[in-house]
Amino acid sequence: MLLSNSIRKLEKISNFYTTFRCLHDQRRVIKSTSTNIYNNLAIEHELFNNHNPQEDILMLWQNSPCVVVGRHQNPWVEANIPYLRENSISIARRNSGGGAVYHDLGNLNLTFVTTKQKYYRRKNLELICDALKSVGINSEINDRDDILMDGKKISGTAAKLTRDKSYHHCTLLVNADRKNLSNALKNPHTEIIKTNATKSVRSPVDNLLSAASDITIDKVENALADHFKPDNNIEYVNEEFLKNQENEFLIWDWIFGKTPKFSIQESFCIDNEKINIDITITKGHITSILINETPIEIVLRSDMKFESKTFLDIAQRLRSKDKEVMLSLLKRLNLIV
Repeated sequence: MLLSNSIRKLEKISNFYTTFRCLHDQRRVIKSTSTNIYNNLAIEHELFNNHNPQEDILMLWQNSPCVVVGRHQNPWVEANIPYLRENSISIARRNSGGGAVYHDLGNLNLTFVTTKQKYYRRKNLELICDALKSVGINSEINDRDDILMDGKKISGTAAKLTRDKSYHHCTLLVNADRKNLSNALKNPHTEIIKTNATKSVRSPVDNLLSAASDITIDKVENALADHFKPDNNIEYVNEEFLKNQENEFLIWDWIFGKTPKFSIQESFCIDNEKINIDITITKGHITSILINETPIEIVLRSDMKFESKTFLDIAQRLRSKDKEVMLSLLKRLNLIV
């Protein structure tokens, strides 16, 4: 009897604090007016770092054309670097895991920021599906936590969790340039790059516009905001939110230097002689070059980034045969930033 009364008292106390927390938890919808991927990743990171545990945040954001790779990925594998360069498409690395994605102004990004205790990816995805249904679009969630429309992917997802905080973010293809999307993520040289970095899983994709000709970014944003916070009060931020902090997301050492160790292994012929070349890249820097299993004759400096100008610098310092090999490889690759 005493035990039963104690249990009931504990239940009442638990229910009281649950109700208290719900009443005092605040929901905020924050829209970034910046379309710069590096600014938006920094704003997202700042919201996460300074998260108030009594708040749940939905951040809405868009970017000018860019490719965003996951924290543990290799950008030289995941993106078509020459295509990005030729079409003024940026490349960035985010803090969460997962695969590479293409963003442009026809793509809407969502970030759910909350505590680790309240992290629930499925619930967020269900909210997105409910919001889409309210504007006449039926969708479903697959076992990879992608959102599908008629069997095609319209949203990918990734997350970051720490001891007490979390964020879950995802894309939502509304009217993205599918040609750019395909070309930007199609690397023709992946077979010669040997890496253990996380690789993306490719899936057929589609835009919401295919299901609803009158759909717009604004309409989707309003539906999402209304489902997350019914008063639909959207706060606006831009890069000034960062208060002149150094933006670590736009530096080379983060975008390329965080790449896990990998190698380039290629074979080709010069004057009917077969050439095998093996290049090791560590933290984005060239650390060894073997031509037919023999190290090249010059010492590689520690600051030699995996870039075209580095290859040209190395070639100029080599004798004629090895110089020809390096210049030939550079021409064949055409993938170095």
